Amino acid sequence: MPAKLSSSSELSSVTDARTRTGPPVWVWAVLIGLAALAAFHRSTDPELWFHLGAGRSISQHGLPSQEIWSRGGHGQPAQLSEWLFHVALYQVHRIGGDFAIALWRIAWAAATMALAIRLAILLGAATWSTALLAPLLLSTARDGFEPNPQQILIAFLSFAVVRFEEARQGADHTRWLIPVQALWANLESTWAGGPIVAWIYAATAWIDPWRSRRAANAESSTPANVPASRMATWAALGLVLWAASAIVPQPLQSLANPFAFLRGAFDPMGWLHEGRMWSWNADRAEPFTAWILLWLIALAAGGRRMWKESPALTVIAMGGMVLGVLAFRYRALAAWTSFAAIAVALVPRGPLLARAALAIPAAAAFAFGVFGLVTWPQSFGPHPRLEPVPVAAAALAESLHLEGPMLNTYSQGGYLLWARGEKHPPFIDGRGRGSLEFRSLYARSLTDQFSLDSLLDQQNFNYMVLQPPQSTEDRLAVNIARRLEWGLIFYDDSGLLYTRWNRLQAITDPRAYRYFTPDYFGMLTLTEQARADSGLRIRLEAELQRARAASPAHSRASMWLGLMALGREDAQSAVKYLDEAYRIAPQMPGLALRQAMAHEMMGDARGAIAAYRRALRDDEDRELAEHSIRQLQGH
Repeated sequence: MPAKLSSSSELSSVTDARTRTGPPVWVWAVLIGLAALAAFHRSTDPELWFHLGAGRSISQHGLPSQEIWSRGGHGQPAQLSEWLFHVALYQVHRIGGDFAIALWRIAWAAATMALAIRLAILLGAATWSTALLAPLLLSTARDGFEPNPQQILIAFLSFAVVRFEEARQGADHTRWLIPVQALWANLESTWAGGPIVAWIYAATAWIDPWRSRRAANAESSTPANVPASRMATWAALGLVLWAASAIVPQPLQSLANPFAFLRGAFDPMGWLHEGRMWSWNADRAEPFTAWILLWLIALAAGGRRMWKESPALTVIAMGGMVLGVLAFRYRALAAWTSFAAIAVALVPRGPLLARAALAIPAAAAFAFGVFGLVTWPQSFGPHPRLEPVPVAAAALAESLHLEGPMLNTYSQGGYLLWARGEKHPPFIDGRGRGSLEFRSLYARSLTDQFSLDSLLDQQNFNYMVLQPPQSTEDRLAVNIARRLEWGLIFYDDSGLLYTRWNRLQAITDPRAYRYFTPDYFGMLTLTEQARADSGLRIRLEAELQRARAASPAHSRASMWLGLMALGREDAQSAVKYLDEAYRIAPQMPGLALRQAMAHEMMGDARGAIAAYRRALRDDEDRELAEHSIRQLQGH
């Protein structure tokens, strides 16, 4: 019967023996470096700005007792479940700017990968197959490498699992999770994960003596049993961790809603995709689909081994995978929690043919993971991407000293808080603070004219900062454009600034666009009319040129200038403006087809074919693009 491990040195000797055929240390160091590199990309998380704005507010004025970061939630208790994360991220930014936040993300990503490798080593799965899984892991978890609390969740959860696995094989130091839990509860709203992990290990502790007896009969080198008393000890530890989670500014509110994080962000239009379930039609080319397939292969090939090695880890991995399938925002969590379990299942064993068969999924995962990382559209760099936020519109509102109630697009509320501070809070942000009736009316006003009328009647807005329409269902900016009491004084790809004409006439009169509008079909009608009306054409082009000069994010203005030139068969101008729009916004629907027509009109067959091939990605343009390519190629 194997001897019971009684010291960390014995644990190290067994671990070394179990992994002596694995990769050298430098391979694991490379994987940690690869995780750090994967986190060094330009952030697209819209909630970054809310964290910075809330952190600045707390740092300067202390913790608020009531909601002050959005008008919709005024009067409600402050939401402080992540207050320490806000403050920490703001202080990091204050000290080192965007580069310091990039280092923050890199550090969390590297630490999480190091914990994942440590867990694989503890479970005797630190093999070459495990190393081959890492690129697919990073490719699947890439959306989690953002400056948001999810990085905290994954790292803290991984740390807790490592501590319990170490305790199963040697001395029990899980008591050190108590201060970590108190820190977790102030950083991240998913603090309930700590006690849940403890209770999962407690509930499965009784299996370990049974497993050890079976292992002894088979003369296995499986680690020694966990004492039966650990079940009671870890169950009690879970209660202590739950109690430690009360060391927060709002203990009763926090403890009463331990699973509030499952609601996710307020996203009625689904722009963030956080709540979207996995589906074959939408996700078949995504890395997470490959990870699901890998998980199923691991269950079939080594599910029993996975369960025997660590029942608790298997339960945690299954729970993570279920969450990842149910909601997009948990895919990174699913990948990290299931990594070690998959590695255990795919450890090479048995005859040569069986070992080769187990290596095939790992090799395929490596190939697909490398491809996913290489083709990832995110660009490297420390600075966040500013396309989704109304930088210029907010700056103009600040320079004009616009005050009073402001209507805004919910996804941009966090940036508006950061840009203008709590003295000029947004109407709403991604948290969706406010009553159920308020959130419902706002959500309906995004698409419905009558709901918008009700919202405007109830509120007394002075100005608006709105996102340009993102789809045909997104009607808020279009419906506002059709109301004569509002003047559009700024328009770029990221933000529209409207002012109430009768209250801010001195500001609105000299700046308002009389023709340029976010209404796509309205602009189509104007450009058609401009072909026969030279006076309208001159005035419309003057406004488009003004918008083009006002901001570097002017793809829509350039597109309309290009379409007007295309309509009057001015090929040179059409190519100039449409190519310019493509450089600014290459994913704009319908742009590639018009760009191809302009190049064809100018006689540039090569450029036209290249643009027509890009147009093949749009379902509505595919048939015409295919026909045009055949004609240009002489088929």
